[in-house]
Amino acid sequence: MKLSEIKYILENNLEDLEHSFIDPKGSNSIAYTIKNLTNFRKAINNIEVTNTFEKAISGIKKSLIFSNPYDEMNLNPREYNTLDIITQRIIDTGYTLINAIDNIIPKESENIINIKLAPTTSNFFDLIKDLETLEKALSQIVFYPGVEGKLEIEAFEPGSKWIKILVGSLFSVQIIGIAAWSGAVVSKKIKEGEELEQLIRTRQMENDYVEQLIKANDVYVKNLIEAEAKQIQNSEFKEDDPERLERIKLTIKLFSELINKGTEIHPALNAPEKVDNLFPKNLPVNLIEWKAKRLEQNNVQENGQE
Repeated sequence: MKLSEIKYILENNLEDLEHSFIDPKGSNSIAYTIKNLTNFRKAINNIEVTNTFEKAISGIKKSLIFSNPYDEMNLNPREYNTLDIITQRIIDTGYTLINAIDNIIPKESENIINIKLAPTTSNFFDLIKDLETLEKALSQIVFYPGVEGKLEIEAFEPGSKWIKILVGSLFSVQIIGIAAWSGAVVSKKIKEGEELEQLIRTRQMENDYVEQLIKANDVYVKNLIEAEAKQIQNSEFKEDDPERLERIKLTIKLFSELINKGTEIHPALNAPEKVDNLFPKNLPVNLIEWKAKRLEQNNVQENGQE
């Protein structure tokens, strides 16, 4: 996990740990109260994915507060103090870690995109090949009139396969996000075709039928790329431009190849929510929708709010 991701998770969850422990009233109290447990549990689960407090979190998750659904509980002094001490250590260490990361990594610009290279990118040859594909995919849309962005490597995240790329403007980030979503749509359809092909081959059907299936899927994917590219041009630009359409199609195709290998494309962690939602997430296959369908749904929602 990126250091900047760890920082983001800690910044958005430590506060929920602070607001749960309530000082008992009077020194003779036999029951100490913990409140806000729903958010407390959620924060602990979120922080757990950073793998930074494994022993402490393991102890908390074995306690009574994780074995029931209540938002408020009374504990005996020993249970309360044990949890309070462990939680406070996580809070103190968490804020220390945030400050340390701030000193290592500068604050991220909204005009950044974050690329996580595919797990298969394990040697120098694969790295060069994937970076060339990525540069070609991005430059097709970023450098074209109407976008006029730029591509500058801001940083390689230490100890990971993450690259920060400065693209020049929030509009560039937006266009990349939309094209990346379309690339995820196409990647999904390609995988579905490959799975169907494998299934048919295992049933030992005639080669002619398999070849027809492959050709039909190729045509389907080509038409899908065309439809996604046209939708992007119609929704994000004022006029039709055949050359730009071809560039968008190539970007979608190249993005689909990278995503199919496991490459991830993300906006800056502090990007506006509207921009963040344009990028593909690790969603179930059935939730990755065509661009046309998503835009149609968004328009219906917006019109309903007017």
